[in-house]
Amino acid sequence: MIRNALWIMALGVIFIPLVSCVNRKSEQAIEVGDLSDKYKGMAVSDLKAVDTIYSFTEDFPVDIRDAGDKMVLVFAKQDTELQILDKEKRVVTPVAVAGNGPDDVNSPSFFQNNYITDDGKVGLYDLNRNELVFVSADSATISKKPLPDMLVRESCVNYFGNEAVSYAVMKTDNFFKISDLKANLSKDIPYPYKLSEESWEKIKSLPGYLAPIIYADKKKNRIILAQFYFDMYSVYDMEGNFIKSVSLSDENFDVDSAIDSYYALDENGYIRYAPGAVSDEFVYLKRMKMVPDLKAQKYNKVENSIVKLDWDGNPLEIIVVPEGLGGFCIDKDGNIIAIVNSADEDGKDTESYHIVRYAVGR
Repeated sequence: MIRNALWIMALGVIFIPLVSCVNRKSEQAIEVGDLSDKYKGMAVSDLKAVDTIYSFTEDFPVDIRDAGDKMVLVFAKQDTELQILDKEKRVVTPVAVAGNGPDDVNSPSFFQNNYITDDGKVGLYDLNRNELVFVSADSATISKKPLPDMLVRESCVNYFGNEAVSYAVMKTDNFFKISDLKANLSKDIPYPYKLSEESWEKIKSLPGYLAPIIYADKKKNRIILAQFYFDMYSVYDMEGNFIKSVSLSDENFDVDSAIDSYYALDENGYIRYAPGAVSDEFVYLKRMKMVPDLKAQKYNKVENSIVKLDWDGNPLEIIVVPEGLGGFCIDKDGNIIAIVNSADEDGKDTESYHIVRYAVGR
């Protein structure tokens, strides 16, 4: 549910230099708040815009994956839901159009672990159609397979062909699941924390409150799970053995207290994680500060950063990011390529979405 909600989820093109717009934080002192004493000394960097690869004025890209000299983009709120972007030629090619016969897709999602087939196809899953989708960036074609039964109604899926790591949509009995798809066996992993009965009652109205964003790497023998609604991530091995939990804001973080504060619209707000990205060596968690609008009785985002971890869950660096940065991925050179929303940049109540390549700098 969480992932689908996040993604609730080319025709007009404008190539413009975004350096002046997306790099404005580099002209200011870089400060990161809401860190405990243990982590206040962490390295802090910002993003340096290298170039704008492409700009969309009518389409709504929501997620992105690198595929060598090309990229695969997922779109929402439109018929064409998958497109290929050639980074060198700077052109896009539609791949999957909703309602268009065998190439029909409906809200596809990338696998969290950047699954690539042996022949170089980028993997996705479509929960609305119960299908695995594989995109060839070179030929701009797709192929499909039935979604394994064990992954139906699962979200934040990390897929390894015969194995998967995921969590069940709308289910709170267990933290996540490790599946042997070939043997049709799964292992439910319990939460790394215990909640009071009062907390369980409160989150009944929001069953996704405990949902994690999952990143798994078989070679590293690690699973990292970042919480969508509070400032904690947890580390496990691929057998489901718990290693540690980390909160950057509070070394004695208490989930019961976090739940109380969330429902009380505490004026201090809260920290949460949104979908990030992975590379072979690092995990990039998107960390967000939310503060309450008491009049509207809701939370608004006020700060955005990326926390870079190694696969043992050790935080290495905090990267301050520009306003409007959405889905992103990591290219082979370690650059961050992101979707950046520059809403109303021309004063005409319009939105543009730019595919921007960034280098990380101090």
